[in-house]
Amino acid sequence: MSAGQAKFVITNIGTIQHELLVFKSDLAPAAYPVDKKGDIVEDGPGITLVSDGDNIDPGKTQTRTVDLTQPGTYLRVQHPGPFQGGHVPSRHRDAPLRGTGLRPGRVG
Repeated sequence: MSAGQAKFVITNIGTIQHELLVFKSDLAPAAYPVDKKGDIVEDGPGITLVSDGDNIDPGKTQTRTVDLTQPGTYLRVQHPGPFQGGHVPSRHRDAPLRGTGLRPGRVG
């Protein structure tokens, strides 16, 4: 993945509101701090919340540009979504957010 500004075009194909969060961290996804429900603690130790857009209503699309100019590893997480349980599946069949630019990756 190249460093720079990343454009995300995200469509909520689910039935409830969702949001897309982008974090930067050297932690493995399983090591991200989570609360008792398994949701990421957004201001937890070892992670930086890079982008937190508005909630996306069902059937709606959001376009967002995210700054990925700093070297490191970035992780996108939908909430609510498949992160629960301390892992991020590489493919989630029922993921309600679809779009371009949604793959996690290393910059730099």
